[in-house]
Amino acid sequence: PYTLAMLMTESSAGLSQGKGVDIQAIDISARAIDDATRGVWGDYSMKNVPFAYRKKYFKTGEDGHILEPAWREKLGRMVKFSRANLINRDQMARFRGMDAVFCCNVLTYFREEARIETVGLLRELLLPGGYLFLAQTELARKSPVGMETLMFPKAVVYRKRDAV
Repeated sequence: PYTLAMLMTESSAGLSQGKGVDIQAIDISARAIDDATRGVWGDYSMKNVPFAYRKKYFKTGEDGHILEPAWREKLGRMVKFSRANLINRDQMARFRGMDAVFCCNVLTYFREEARIETVGLLRELLLPGGYLFLAQTELARKSPVGMETLMFPKAVVYRKRDAV
């Protein structure tokens, strides 16, 4: 989530201050939420982070690459961390109205039926025209109901149709 906030900060002038940007970071694990909130990246997680971002946003410490406290505070204004179960309709209902959902390297651990159900729940979170980003191998089926498929070299993106 902080990476998305960095990208928004570095992007066009309208988003440079994070105005109107609301990033919901969701995990079932309280420990994962705690780790993510602290803003610590391991070496593997940093492998594709551009040098300019490393220099600007991070310091290196014993725990890994640590988001500078001032940046963690600033970026944290855009990021809200929540504990929820992706396959629990009631817990996920509070996240409706999203422009985009990123769910990568999660569904691979689910049974096929649970993947299909979870993608349906994630689709419900999206506004019409919203995007669902998945890792390329997570849904090896045709487009989910109410979604169109957009193919990219290392990702599959689904766009919610206006009506289902």
